[in-house]
Amino acid sequence: MIIGLVTLLWSGDMKRLVIGLTAAALVCTAASAWAQTAEEWLDMGDSEPYVELKIEYYTNAIELDPELTEAYFNRGWIYSLGGRYDEAIADYTKAIELDPERARYYESRGYSYYMICDYTRALEDVNIAIDMSPNYVDALNDRANIYYKLGMYDEAMTDIERAFEVAPHCPFCFYTRGSIYRDTGEIEKARADFAEACERGIYWACSELETLAAPPVVVEEVADEWLDKASLCRLAGYYEQAIEYYTNAIELDPENAEAYADRGLTYKELGRYDEAIADYTNAVELDPGYMYAYNNRGNAYSDLGRYDEAVADFTKAIELEPEYASPYNNRGWAYYLMGDYSRALEDVTRALNMEPDDPYILDTRANIFSELGRLDEAMADIERAIEVDPKYYWAYYSRGLIYEELGEAEKAKSDFEYACENDVDEACDALEGLGE
Repeated sequence: MIIGLVTLLWSGDMKRLVIGLTAAALVCTAASAWAQTAEEWLDMGDSEPYVELKIEYYTNAIELDPELTEAYFNRGWIYSLGGRYDEAIADYTKAIELDPERARYYESRGYSYYMICDYTRALEDVNIAIDMSPNYVDALNDRANIYYKLGMYDEAMTDIERAFEVAPHCPFCFYTRGSIYRDTGEIEKARADFAEACERGIYWACSELETLAAPPVVVEEVADEWLDKASLCRLAGYYEQAIEYYTNAIELDPENAEAYADRGLTYKELGRYDEAIADYTNAVELDPGYMYAYNNRGNAYSDLGRYDEAVADFTKAIELEPEYASPYNNRGWAYYLMGDYSRALEDVTRALNMEPDDPYILDTRANIFSELGRLDEAMADIERAIEVDPKYYWAYYSRGLIYEELGEAEKAKSDFEYACENDVDEACDALEGLGE
């Protein structure tokens, strides 16, 4: 479904959209004269060629019956076809809440997540769809495309070959497989699949055939492609795959400071701090003005307890970009860990003056206030952090610590439990320590 879905509505019926609003108004008037129930409005939406009227009719159906699952799904489908993916996701989510056993609902929401480049959620939904319906061709093609975007070609090929076993003449599958072949250097196979897709009406496959005849791209452009794939993998949590792709980019373009810095960030996510520091060091040697590399190397030093080196890096980052809040907050946290609460408070307050609604910085200052015994101020900051971002779960852990200091054990327990349920391991440890 992912490749080419938006073309499905461009039929003769859709071309009638240009007829004008007068005809649409007449249709709407006629419809309202007899559509009395939610099911009737649903049927009207299904048969209506005009997009905006389809949405209106489905909305009317939902207003009459807020639990009419098909109305949410169908309206989401139309939103998706029009590129209104956030609205589509909201409708698909409601449909799933009402009927969580429909594979198509998950697959369709996964498609919308894919289109807004949220590959992690897209993969989660498509996996559910395939678990429910292992021979669901659209879902297999979807997942192949997600893997393809992440540069995970073996996984992508496995899914697309499985799709062909179920549907040997699937047009979109030819295009997907052709794309995989192209990116893995099997140009003749790519050309054959694009030609097959082109003959089956996938018009952009015809363009790919022309592209294959174009001159090869320069090395820097190929390196940038690896960087793009690596970034997608890192954001989706595929860290080992990301490191491989960053390494490919570096081998092609060894003077690229960004590639080293981003690979360093990925190493840090895996807890491989020495390798992270080595990469950040390469980045600042290639680009001595690279503020983010100094800032991130400082974080790696801080995580290793090398606070003097961390402070030095954060100070350099501040010199390079004195209006950027993060290095002040990070240096403040390093001072906090060193027990220098006065400097810590000064730095973090300066960061908050720049970013007053940053929950992470608010949490940092709350911890400092707490160490200083200024619990009212600590509570004010942590309450603000939760107000700004209720899903910043570390704030609940911090608030639990404040409640514990205030002797409010039940409130502390409630916050620790909530944070623990949301993967804050320190909160789980704090729960065990309550009452000891």
